[in-house]
Amino acid sequence: MPPPRLHWGRGNPRGCPDQGRYKTCPYPLLIVLLLLLTVRSAVSRPVDDYPLYFPAITLNHDLHPSLPLIHALYLPAITIRRDLRPPPVRLTALYYDTLVAGEPDESFELWNPGPDPLDLQGWAASDGTRRVIFPSLVIPPSQSLWCAYSAVAFQASFGLTAACEYGPATDPSILHMNGQPLRFTNTGGRLLLQNWQGDTIDALVYKAGAATWGWQGPGLQPWHPIGFAEEGQILYRKRDETTNAQLSDTDRAEDWANHAGDPLLGRKVRYPAWDMTAWRPFRADAPALVTIALTPDAGYDLVRAALAGVTTRLQLELYSFDHPALANLLAERGQAGVVTTVLLEGAPSGGLKDADRYAASRVAQTGGQVFYMTNAAGGHPRFRSQHAKFGILDGRTLLLSSENLTPEALPGDDKRDGTLGRRGVVLLTDQPALVDYAGRLFARDTDRRWRDLVAWNSFDTVFGPPPPGYVPTYETGGAEYPVQAPTPLTAWADQFELIQSPENSLRQSDGLIGLLRRAGRGDVILTESLTEQTWWGASTSNPTQDPNPRLDAYLAAARRGAAVRLLLDKFFDDVGEPRANRATCVYVNSLAVLEGLDIQCRTANPTGLGIHNKMALVRLGGEGWVHVGSLNGSETSHKINRELALQFHSSPIYDYLARVWQWDWDNGR
Repeated sequence: MPPPRLHWGRGNPRGCPDQGRYKTCPYPLLIVLLLLLTVRSAVSRPVDDYPLYFPAITLNHDLHPSLPLIHALYLPAITIRRDLRPPPVRLTALYYDTLVAGEPDESFELWNPGPDPLDLQGWAASDGTRRVIFPSLVIPPSQSLWCAYSAVAFQASFGLTAACEYGPATDPSILHMNGQPLRFTNTGGRLLLQNWQGDTIDALVYKAGAATWGWQGPGLQPWHPIGFAEEGQILYRKRDETTNAQLSDTDRAEDWANHAGDPLLGRKVRYPAWDMTAWRPFRADAPALVTIALTPDAGYDLVRAALAGVTTRLQLELYSFDHPALANLLAERGQAGVVTTVLLEGAPSGGLKDADRYAASRVAQTGGQVFYMTNAAGGHPRFRSQHAKFGILDGRTLLLSSENLTPEALPGDDKRDGTLGRRGVVLLTDQPALVDYAGRLFARDTDRRWRDLVAWNSFDTVFGPPPPGYVPTYETGGAEYPVQAPTPLTAWADQFELIQSPENSLRQSDGLIGLLRRAGRGDVILTESLTEQTWWGASTSNPTQDPNPRLDAYLAAARRGAAVRLLLDKFFDDVGEPRANRATCVYVNSLAVLEGLDIQCRTANPTGLGIHNKMALVRLGGEGWVHVGSLNGSETSHKINRELALQFHSSPIYDYLARVWQWDWDNGR
């Protein structure tokens, strides 16, 4: 980008009239030279030409007899010609308050939005006090790169290789920047990108950082309501959902995804080690068979048969695992030579119980590996909770569920006289692309390079076996709930989307919200969920200030003429919480009356131990769509948990699930 150009010319000494494109004023040659020495443009990317006006300086003739007798000397208005082109490089992320002592992994990201490669040689980055110069470093078109204080520390935190480092050299293979190393204070600061001429090309001011050229308005604040840590948060720009390119650049905090102004594109967080290549759901259009069962009806039989059929390799990623009968089954498979790996949440709600330790021990003591995601490993967990519930069986079948492997979700009793358990869904599919992607996700989540994994240890009182003499309880189920779906259904499905949190579960163009946005007059939406919060953000907020984008999407569909029904859990619901399910139903039903909408909300407990489902059924133009998995209707679930959900087109499966949904709606207690 060419530097800003200064223009001047003759004109009326009493004013600065317009003369075509520029404003001009006269001045003596001496003042011209002084101004050129002292006035330095720091304009990054102006949007138009504009003048810099200087005040008149009053001179005393007695003190300056050599000067002409004048009362005042008018300094010129200098016009800076603003380049209307976008910047050739943008600052796109900053990691300033890191999770490592001494913060050696401080880092920033640059992006080349143009069609041509760009060499940064001679460019500089500055924190406003210190400045480092880039060596010859080429950014390919439409690509980004990271520069870090320490390349080694950055690799450990992010799992990525930095393109350059600006602190003391730690890796001889990484390009080094010369100058005084940058440091970013946690209370606020700024990051400036300057071209080879010293002009500021882009800027980021965060928190209480001082204002600077290239930035307008207050500094960017990280998004951290209760439960969202500021420490370890990466500031990053909003991105286009279709291209993943950064959105508009107005030099304001609103350009950044952390900004609180936009409930859907903003109010987001990012932490190191998240997979930012997974910026949209994985899509597989090819048809495949899906076998689906409801819990507590037929889920246990489906899961047991699938696990019993594994012959070579089993990979499970779960929130919790305390089902003794299934644990014994995995032990049997291990003794038969099956290689089993299990990843569990290290701090589930209520903590690990002896039943959890028993199940993990049965796997570990028969040749399997069990890992817990926890800060007890010496590092910070990548996610608030490892809440996904999926598995890969022999590298050929994907198991995905709303349920953990627990007796409450998967009772193994005789169902002919009824049962008792939690309402949920479990499915199996052999769609090859989905199986492959889920396997890669599992491999990433269980990679031992991450510092938040603890392996099962026979000497560990927390992540080891239960106390000596522990005897598991095998009695499950009951008789209160008359089973409605005693056998699974196998049917064809297509147009699959595998949606993962926190990377891509909150998008407008696909995933659940994208599906809901397609619904209108004559369409039907049926949901059954553990929770759908009335609003997100602070518990003291409200739906206007901090809307739940999912709930807004349901309401918007109703306003377009769709029939919408929300069935939410009553068993676990905390009626004293201001945004609990009961409050959500009061809010939704009030709007239905006020606006005349075909939307209703109920709380229920149809199967005795609560609704643990996270299901949405959508009929669009007579065709059925299904969304199932681990995603609850909370901000935590979408923004900082590891979650996995599957969305697909299948009218037979829609009909199978909708029939039982209707029974739950009519008979929920």
